[in-house]
Amino acid sequence: MIEQCGFGKFSQVFKGFHKPSHHDVAIKIIDKDKLDELESTFLNTELAIVKILEHPHVVELIDVYEDAHKICIVTEFVQGGELFHYLEKKRFLPEDEAALIIYQMLYTLKYIHECGIVHRDLKPENILVEIVDEKVKNIRITDFGLSKMMTPEELCFEMCGTLSYVAPEILM
Repeated sequence: MIEQCGFGKFSQVFKGFHKPSHHDVAIKIIDKDKLDELESTFLNTELAIVKILEHPHVVELIDVYEDAHKICIVTEFVQGGELFHYLEKKRFLPEDEAALIIYQMLYTLKYIHECGIVHRDLKPENILVEIVDEKVKNIRITDFGLSKMMTPEELCFEMCGTLSYVAPEILM
């Protein structure tokens, strides 16, 4: 039985099984017919970015399949789901668990920025958590759909991302 894990404006995400590795995977199926030109550009940028990022705290891209109407992005499956839902459920985090999450996020952002990439939509919904013994063991940053490749000299003042998480200087 196919289990749906999530959905978006143009996509659905399902849990699948990768036979060669014997691991669960997430399969994001995007309806290309619903994308406008800008959204297609963002999708192509996202795919280019996730293909170059290799880090233990960035969701791993396994494969991409495409036909005339759909694109299927296969990534590792992170069994704990979104950090947002984990925090909603827990309502309180011990200091050591919160410190681990923050450390892994900052360590990963340093790597992403060193690769010349700015995420631009970092929020608890785009951080997946691996749970062991009812605590976060590892995080994975995901959803690079609004990400941008930049040089160190460039500044980014474009209005994008989720409004409630946007940096104050972007709103000025």
